[in-house]
Amino acid sequence: MSYLYKHLAKIAIEAVNGIIDGIVDTMGKDGLELFIKNKWSLVEGLLMMLNEPDEYIKRASPDGYGESAVQVKRAFKKVVEFVITFSRQVASHVPDEVLDRYLSYDYVIEYIRKNRPDVAQLIESYGEEGREWFEMNLRHIKALLRGQARWNPFQKRLELITS
Repeated sequence: MSYLYKHLAKIAIEAVNGIIDGIVDTMGKDGLELFIKNKWSLVEGLLMMLNEPDEYIKRASPDGYGESAVQVKRAFKKVVEFVITFSRQVASHVPDEVLDRYLSYDYVIEYIRKNRPDVAQLIESYGEEGREWFEMNLRHIKALLRGQARWNPFQKRLELITS
């Protein structure tokens, strides 16, 4: 049975990693560096972007692209919501100790070193500050997977739910 948990955990983590890779690829090294320097959460940034009102998206888009930008946001939001829901379903069958192992700093940074050495190098270049920032993001991801986090649209931030 632990073999099944291991693979379920990997599927969920790969899905979440796919979203994070997309975010990092979109904002580039400079954008990621801003997130690290300012201790901003990637999860909060993603959820904030996905939950911005359509009118704001239209106004912030170049002339003639407002409606297209809204359609892209809506489509992306559906994909992200599906991935989060799917990952939660998978994670619900994974014991905490297994999920903790696969969402540990050491495990994930090693994965990133192999697959995105540029990102790993940037995170590690910030030393302890980079590690703390990355661990915060891992806590946010785990909270989402466990259903222990929700988006607060009024404060525009992720709320971690404690029992």
